[in-house]
Amino acid sequence: MDAVLVADAEVNEYRTFIRKGMFGSLLGEKGKYTDLIETLWFHLGESSEKITENYHVFLPSYGKFSGKISKRIRLLNPETSGPAIVQMTVYPIAENQYMILLDELDDSEYQRSRYDKQPERYRDLG
Repeated sequence: MDAVLVADAEVNEYRTFIRKGMFGSLLGEKGKYTDLIETLWFHLGESSEKITENYHVFLPSYGKFSGKISKRIRLLNPETSGPAIVQMTVYPIAENQYMILLDELDDSEYQRSRYDKQPERYRDLG
């Protein structure tokens, strides 16, 4: 794991317990939960641009989870200024409190996971 965080949506705070690699500069030791949600969900493509203030009203509704969620997200790696594929898993641990695990996938991990999901598509590749 490259980053392990615990977030409390009710008090709008998160705290990191592990920050390695790109997450050392992308995430603070502590911060606002809405800023974290903006960083993970509402970034603009492969840039560091933030969404306009008009869209901030949607941030609280995107930070509520009733069950485990796991998905791949694309973030701008501040160390390389290029895109990074990140596996994000969110576990609810109490009412409005979540453990968030982030793991940057290198190209081989990303390609292998695509192969595992659709092996027939890649069967003739070697």
